[in-house]
Amino acid sequence: MEKVKDLVCGMMIDPATAAATSEYRGKKYYFCAKGCKIAFDKDPEKFIRAEEKAESTQVSVLLLRWPTSRGAGHRSLSTEERDAHSEDCAD
Repeated sequence: MEKVKDLVCGMMIDPATAAATSEYRGKKYYFCAKGCKIAFDKDPEKFIRAEEKAESTQVSVLLLRWPTSRGAGHRSLSTEERDAHSEDCAD
């Protein structure tokens, strides 16, 4: 099974060997230690919101070969540019 993130400490762990688990709103969460489970159980929304915020603020950058005024080169694209490029390529 793929590793999952302990939302309390950030450690990536194997669910099969997790020290503890909690279920919240129908989803199972895995923890590296009982202390992380206890902290999560006290305020699950705190850790879920923090993870959602971290995921939404990550900037995806795709490096593509892009023509420049100086000839072929690399140009980093923002997520929005990449998505627009992907849509253009699908047409």
